[in-house]
Amino acid sequence: MKNEYCITWNLYKSWVTANMFKGKSLFFRIFWCFLLVLMIVFGIISLNIYDVKAISIYFFLLSLLCLYNAFLRHILLAKKTYRKLSETYGKENWTRSILFENDNILLTDNNVSIKYKYSDIVDIKENGNEIFIIFNNKSFIRLYKSAFIGCDWSECKKFLKDKSTLTYQ
Repeated sequence: MKNEYCITWNLYKSWVTANMFKGKSLFFRIFWCFLLVLMIVFGIISLNIYDVKAISIYFFLLSLLCLYNAFLRHILLAKKTYRKLSETYGKENWTRSILFENDNILLTDNNVSIKYKYSDIVDIKENGNEIFIIFNNKSFIRLYKSAFIGCDWSECKKFLKDKSTLTYQ
């Protein structure tokens, strides 16, 4: 059994943006937006005060920092990470292959391989076409229902249920 797909910038970006408005990321985005509004308001107020007009420049510079942290930082860091991965693999786009062997799961990105034990699986989550196999060290493998080769998701699900200690419906 095998699940194989090509990792492109658009796919990687979709992974990053999927979590931008969840949990801690959402909290910090709201925090930076609140500070952005606050800095703009203080900047406008300080423009109207005769003695401290120069300080308004600092408020507007701080508002740019807030704007960066709220909206741009996440995607720019993702682009940098993707560029580094592309350099490591020697290709702009590469193939990720997940092979379900008898003893373990073998994840291969280009020529780099990682083995996972079936006994380490703690949960399996489905979200539309995506499947997340979650391990006890909080890492996960992302599969796509449409990317199976030689089987389908229902066969793989049965295989995983038989191999792991997981009680998955």
